[in-house]
Amino acid sequence: MDVLPEDARIEGENGGRMNSADFVKLATEALRRIEPGDAPLFVWIDALERDVVAASAAANRERMLVSRDYSAASAHRLPRVPAGHKCGNMHGHALKIRLVCQGPIDDRMGWVFDFADLDAAWSLHCGHLDHHTLNEIEGLDNPTSEILARWVFNRMAGPVANLASGACLVSVGVAESDR
Repeated sequence: MDVLPEDARIEGENGGRMNSADFVKLATEALRRIEPGDAPLFVWIDALERDVVAASAAANRERMLVSRDYSAASAHRLPRVPAGHKCGNMHGHALKIRLVCQGPIDDRMGWVFDFADLDAAWSLHCGHLDHHTLNEIEGLDNPTSEILARWVFNRMAGPVANLASGACLVSVGVAESDR
C-alpha cells in the first residue's frame, strides 16, 4: 500500500532538508488519502513511517554526526530510592558524558564545527559538574543518569545550535563508573 503520493516525498525540496513544516505537510497529505475500509491503522502507520524515514534519510544525507566525550568526577545520592537502597547513600562516580551532534560539513573548513568551540561551551554551561555534589546543582535534586542526561541536553542544545549553521545536539549519553 502506497499511502503517500510520490510527489509528497521531499527529496530535493527546500535544499534537501526536512523540517517540521515539511513533516506536517507530509503527514496531512497521508491522512487525507485514508478512506473508510482502507487497511488497518497499524498498516497505514507502518507505511507512513517508511515514507517519512526515507524522506528524512534523503534530506539528511549531507548531515554528519560527530561526538565529543567529557568526564566529571561527581558525588550524589538518589533521594527517591527505597530505604536501604545503596544509591540512597552519598557516593561518587567517574562520569563519561557523550554529546552527539549533527550538522552539515562546512565546505571551507571541512568540519561541522570547531571542537574547541564545543569545549568552550561545555566549560561554560556544564563544566561545574566536575568535583561537585550533583544534588546541590539546580535541577539535579534527584540526579539519576537519565535526569543528568536531560539536564545536560537542555543546557547544551542552544549553545551547540549557535556553533554553526544547521548544527544541533542529537543526544546525550551518560555512563557511570561502577563505584
